[in-house]
Amino acid sequence: MTWSRSSVQLAWKFFTFTRFTGTSAASETIYDFTVEDVDGKEVKLDKYREKPVVIVNVASHCNLADVNYRELKQLQKFYRDKGLVVVEPGCGADVKKSVKEKYHYEPDIYEKIEVNGENAHPLYNFLKEKQSGILSKRIKWNFTKFLIDQDGHPVKRYAPTTLPMAIKHDIESLINGSFGIPPSQWQVLRAVIRMGDKVEISLKLLLLDISMLLVYSKRVLGERFAIISSSIIHHSSSFTLFFFTVFRSIANNSNRSPVKMSSARTIYDFTVKDADGKDVSLEKYRGKPVVIVNVASQCGLATSNYTELKELMAHYKDEGLAIAAFPCNQFGGQEPKCELEVKNFVAEKFHFEPDLYGKIDVNGKNTAPLFDFLKHEKGGLFGDNIKWNFTKFLINREGHPVKRYAPTTSPKHMMKDIDDLLKK
Repeated sequence: MTWSRSSVQLAWKFFTFTRFTGTSAASETIYDFTVEDVDGKEVKLDKYREKPVVIVNVASHCNLADVNYRELKQLQKFYRDKGLVVVEPGCGADVKKSVKEKYHYEPDIYEKIEVNGENAHPLYNFLKEKQSGILSKRIKWNFTKFLIDQDGHPVKRYAPTTLPMAIKHDIESLINGSFGIPPSQWQVLRAVIRMGDKVEISLKLLLLDISMLLVYSKRVLGERFAIISSSIIHHSSSFTLFFFTVFRSIANNSNRSPVKMSSARTIYDFTVKDADGKDVSLEKYRGKPVVIVNVASQCGLATSNYTELKELMAHYKDEGLAIAAFPCNQFGGQEPKCELEVKNFVAEKFHFEPDLYGKIDVNGKNTAPLFDFLKHEKGGLFGDNIKWNFTKFLINREGHPVKRYAPTTSPKHMMKDIDDLLKK
């Protein structure tokens, strides 16, 4: 069975030092960039939309060149039946000819760029920002590789000494949709899928503001199953992990022990750590409406949520609305940054300064007491566990949670509830 798009092709881009156009500041995916081929013609990278991609800076005279080129060729052959497209920037037309003659290998070749320093191309600034290296973000040597998912997001970075054939497992994971899911969890999910001819589990999910119905039905044949929905479902690794998290929370919720609750009655009874590690009493919000949200910088929901939360806070500035954001790395590892990096990221990219606190867990045995309280007061659909990044809680002026919103609920859709709250 496969979770990927039906027309998945694997595209490889091997970038030597090349001239590109585009800026990294507002970029979310590689599709925002345009490059120049060896003939000086512009090529938009959205040509790789919905395809896994590997981006690598190459150099023909590097001692890593021979083994890398040979294994890249093997990789292309290995994935030929799956429609593999190999795209490789080189040092120009001379390198293109050299690679063809020496390795009998014809990837797409692009022009030169710089990958470090003040003249580093925006594409590489973008890649290094999304997937930083050990000790620093700088590219350390030739043949540093970046793996890009079907939505254009960099998901992993590999050292120059990591050979192409060694990343086969990650490529397969992108293709079957299991990337980012620990093997033990993927095995459980596959086992559930195999149960499709025995059980029916209907989950009503709010996805893209539409109620989606996912059905494991008796029509399942082997490991194939039907997904019946009222709209488009994105069969990406993020959706797979999102669905698995929901399923797991339902299973855990059915036999979990009662949450250990304190005598807390409002959010004012809690003290949390700020981004600098200092204790902050939530008493500071007394008399103010508050939105509490678990955030993640690399989540696909980040841009829309941060943008609209900023607009929400500006709209209710006179009423003192506060946004309390808690970074969390429990969903797909999409918040690897430290608190200060998150704070700077939000300030620089969105010109937004919510009250940003220390990184926490929102589920499991290490759940922050505040989120235990919020989940106890306002349970979610199919169990109280937080299902994904950007789950939002609206708190009234007395410190009581009054409503919980799904990750895909737009912050703007909270305005009516905030207006009603302010009238009381």
